[in-house]
Amino acid sequence: MTETSAMLFLVGFGIAVSYFDIKSKSIPNWLTALFLLFCFGFGVFWILIGAVKLSQAIWGCLIASVFFLLLYLVSRGALGEADLKLAPGIGILMSVFSFTAAIWWILFAFVLAGGFAAIMLLLRRLQPKQEFAFGPFMFLGALITTQLMQIYQ
Repeated sequence: MTETSAMLFLVGFGIAVSYFDIKSKSIPNWLTALFLLFCFGFGVFWILIGAVKLSQAIWGCLIASVFFLLLYLVSRGALGEADLKLAPGIGILMSVFSFTAAIWWILFAFVLAGGFAAIMLLLRRLQPKQEFAFGPFMFLGALITTQLMQIYQ
């Protein structure tokens, strides 16, 4: 039940975030705030019903937050602030599955984005150092992770 609700939630917000990110290369603050509010709400609910351990939710949030914060600081603007704001929420949602799901999600997001960038560079649709929307890859990586975690649990 919790896995299905996490997946459906990711799909809904993923579509909205992707729309804004692809269209304008930015995600409105109200959308990221709403996403985080719902993620923390889901996390508290799942902890209260015993579906997720508190430590597991905290670790998922921390792993994502710290990794994306460090990447944001060293990337000199290549990673957007909205991506940084989305990370803790997706980390909490990934914690529903396991501690390692947060790590797999990050890996899938970057592999997908890197693959996309490589293909677009080869097709000359993207120039070196040109920005592209990363939010859709965060959500796509999370969806792939949720599917694989459901299969292998």
